[in-house]
Amino acid sequence: MHIKKIVILVTSVAGLVNVANGTTYQKLSTVPPQAYHTTDIPSPYYVEGFLGFDNHNRGNLSIGSDLGYQFHRYFSGELGLIYTYSADWNVYFAGKMEVPIYKELYAFSKLGIGYERYESNDVVTPVLGVGIAYKLTPKIYFQGQWLRFVGDVPLAKEGASLFLAGIGYKFFC
Repeated sequence: MHIKKIVILVTSVAGLVNVANGTTYQKLSTVPPQAYHTTDIPSPYYVEGFLGFDNHNRGNLSIGSDLGYQFHRYFSGELGLIYTYSADWNVYFAGKMEVPIYKELYAFSKLGIGYERYESNDVVTPVLGVGIAYKLTPKIYFQGQWLRFVGDVPLAKEGASLFLAGIGYKFFC
């Protein structure tokens, strides 16, 4: 019974303090809807293109791109396609977590599942990645990343990894 009285007392005091300070209920937004510009609100879709090398077979050239959907400020999902000379091609779907470091500089990590086609062999494998990105404008950013297909696949043999640098573009409504 004492806890109930304490809760009522605390909420009553908090309400009185808000009324005394003049912070009673207000509209959530006093800006008219016409003041918002749809071009200022970024779309959750983005596309990235990258060029790099894998350290398997003396650094073969790799080229790729991915399409992403950012569903939270720090989280997104990506569907990527990478062509390497070590393997015919690789496709991956990964979750991406992005963390701000300083102003327009961000670090990110990826975790997902990949599919590799190599000399008529099909292999499904986990995908890991880390990288860093720098936003030049709200739409355009540069990035560098390390990507690894883990498991018994040609890219994973002998400790092979992909080192990629690229540019990204975030679409606007």
